Amino acid sequence: MSKFFSRITNKVTIFLVGITLFVMAAISTHWTLIMVPVIKGGEQTKADLLVTPYTRLIEQSINENNLGQVEDILDHLVLLKDSRLNQPMVVRIKVSLVAGETIERDNQIESEYEPFIAETPIFDSKTSGLLGKVHLEYNSELYHHLIDDAERRLVVALIAVLLLILVVQRKISLLLKPLNVLAQHLESVDISAGASVPQPTKKMAMEITQVWQAVNQLFSRLQLRDEQLKLEHLSLIHISEPTRLD
Repeated sequence: MSKFFSRITNKVTIFLVGITLFVMAAISTHWTLIMVPVIKGGEQTKADLLVTPYTRLIEQSINENNLGQVEDILDHLVLLKDSRLNQPMVVRIKVSLVAGETIERDNQIESEYEPFIAETPIFDSKTSGLLGKVHLEYNSELYHHLIDDAERRLVVALIAVLLLILVVQRKISLLLKPLNVLAQHLESVDISAGASVPQPTKKMAMEITQVWQAVNQLFSRLQLRDEQLKLEHLSLIHISEPTRLD
């Protein structure tokens, strides 16, 4: 019977591990297939929103043939920094005109990640003809920082859950230990010799204590029944003795 409680502990542990692996797999799948594309799309939207209003200013300046103002706009753009990482938001920006002129600013950021690309066309305000385009490379360091931070949190959460499973498994083992002791005691008990179990300790759970007390009550009843049977047996012997004398 002692092996029975050990099997219960193992089954509960396996069940908890299975549930944890299932939940973590679901979270990982949701993160990879849904959250990562959403975050990436958000960063791409930031790049598009950043270049759009400045494109109108650049377009206006080109229509006024004011290339100096275009250079000032590009100088301003490359100075923009992300407040969280304190890094330039723009890796590189270039205005390419159909006429062949190119105005470019480069922050010369060394990064292992590919930047987000945003391009918008420039049109002539009078003829609506194509004058050129604005090419902006948006720094992707923040995106990868968010991804790495979230993945670290997932790993920490997984480790925490695994530690919790170990604690629960230990708690279950301690909870069932009195039942294991009781089972071992029952395997060697001799009811005819006035069997009883040790008194429950204060550390036992209430449910375990109730089981312990129920077993003690069962032994008391069995002993009482055994004594009653002995008395009945002796009474029958006394009754049968006069009959034999006659």
